[in-house]
Amino acid sequence: MQGPITRLFLFFTLLPTSVSLTCEICSGDTNCTGEKKACPEGQDACAINLMQGFRGTNKFWTVSKNCTSSFICHLEPVDVALGEGKSFKANISCCVENNCIPAFPKLPRSAKVHNGKICPTCFSATKDCSEKPVYCSGSDIYCLSFILVQDFVGHVIETTTKGCTSESSCLTLTKFNGTLFPGSTIKNLTCTPAKNSGLQKPSPSSPFLLALLLMKLYCSVT
Repeated sequence: MQGPITRLFLFFTLLPTSVSLTCEICSGDTNCTGEKKACPEGQDACAINLMQGFRGTNKFWTVSKNCTSSFICHLEPVDVALGEGKSFKANISCCVENNCIPAFPKLPRSAKVHNGKICPTCFSATKDCSEKPVYCSGSDIYCLSFILVQDFVGHVIETTTKGCTSESSCLTLTKFNGTLFPGSTIKNLTCTPAKNSGLQKPSPSSPFLLALLLMKLYCSVT
């Protein structure tokens, strides 16, 4: 006859051992593929990280598929305006089943209407980072500043990054705890409320008033 201690011992002995999560690992363009590997302890989700950058009319994407901790899977996307046609966005999507494939992340649309705020902007991989003002748009009411550290196979590049962003983007970058993207980290992160630019925000009726003005000018010359 088995005693209670013996039965308890058998119960824990016969429990199935946990199997670590397996995810696809790769980085590159939007079509990157890689081997499936077991995730380290504490990383309980498969993720796709997407970063999109704009420089004028040029657009580029960087994708990474990797293991991650599920607590960052519900963070809001990042959207930073750097001025002079430069900006970057980032987002992550996750799944938590073994060998699962996360949905491709969606990126937010950038607002184009000035909101009355202004921030210093800079994006430079050199120590000389001349700041220029950028007029913020939409919900971007914070000035963001950080240094992006990227390791290209032993060659480290530090890029000073400053611009306009939203409160949710600031919270996301803070909760990433320094890791913006696999192979990249951020340091010296600060988010401060943007100052008023002195420019009046556009009125919702401005297009209508402009149309009336154009009609008046047209009538005056006919």
